Amino acid sequence: MKLSELDNTFIDYVIEYLDIQTSPNIVIGDDHAKAKEIKALGCYYPSENVIWVLRGSRVIADWYRTLAHELVHWRQRELNQVMDGSDGSDLENEANSKAAIILRNFGRSFDEIYSMSNSDPVDSISN
Repeated sequence: MKLSELDNTFIDYVIEYLDIQTSPNIVIGDDHAKAKEIKALGCYYPSENVIWVLRGSRVIADWYRTLAHELVHWRQRELNQVMDGSDGSDLENEANSKAAIILRNFGRSFDEIYSMSNSDPVDSISN
């Protein structure tokens, strides 16, 4: 299964916006049990160098925001910042605020992100 053209446009936009230098390893799926287990809708696993995001039954903008948040963490790692995903940490706050800015900017040009995703889930992608 493949991502939609809009999904790829968003990923390219975030990579350019954040000046990401290496190709992110992204896994997108519908495993709600995993989300419940990790108590999150997305996660960056630095030890595995993988981003996982739950698409599930979410509005496109919602899972895009999660993906943008995790891609900020990817960039933080590229910049050799010590990963600290604890609530309220500087790195977590930066990921939250940048993801929100990215979403609002992208949504101004692509208002279809404010609807439910019609595309089939994918197991993984790489840019």
